[in-house]
Amino acid sequence: MAISGIIFDHDGTLVDSEGVHFSIWQNLLLPYGISFSKTEYLQHHCGVPTRRNAELIVAQHELDISPEELYQKKQHEMQQWLQQQCFPAMPGARAALLQCHSAGLKIGVATGAGQLETQSSLQSHNLDSLVAAVTTREMVTNSKPAPDTYLQTLDALQLRADVCVAVEDSTTGIASAKAAGLACIAVAYDFAKGQDLSRADHYAANLLEAVAIALAL
Repeated sequence: MAISGIIFDHDGTLVDSEGVHFSIWQNLLLPYGISFSKTEYLQHHCGVPTRRNAELIVAQHELDISPEELYQKKQHEMQQWLQQQCFPAMPGARAALLQCHSAGLKIGVATGAGQLETQSSLQSHNLDSLVAAVTTREMVTNSKPAPDTYLQTLDALQLRADVCVAVEDSTTGIASAKAAGLACIAVAYDFAKGQDLSRADHYAANLLEAVAIALAL
């Protein structure tokens, strides 16, 4: 098939943010006597929207705090961090989007991240002018792994799922893309190595390789 559009995930795909999220969760949970390991984060929380992670963590560790309170604490810490810096771009991120743009593809971003994080990344790395549509967690009722985020991005791009491909790095993201009817390319960076990427249609070592695969479809 010849594709007309490509939709990228944000966290762990376009930007190297998962390490930051992990560190913030670690620091937040220390006062509760929880030693939050990277293994636990990779197995249960990487690629999962923040609100859902708050629910999982409170339930798993039986914390004396509501999921909403923990979510708000995490959001506050994330905002404080973003006021000082931005997430590093993944290798080849801008070059990959430029290739897509030059090939005439419509580019979207579909993410479980918030608007603050996403816009910070796109603007800081000069990607915003290349992206035609962005859907963040505030814009949908059900975030990933539900299909809503991808369906809304497809609608904004005015594209059908069968002429578009998703680029993801997590089990949750792949499930969302597949539920929306998209073919999916998995990019396995460091924080994706603990993820089950088996439902992806294609696999790439990096974003430039993912775009090469997409353009060959």
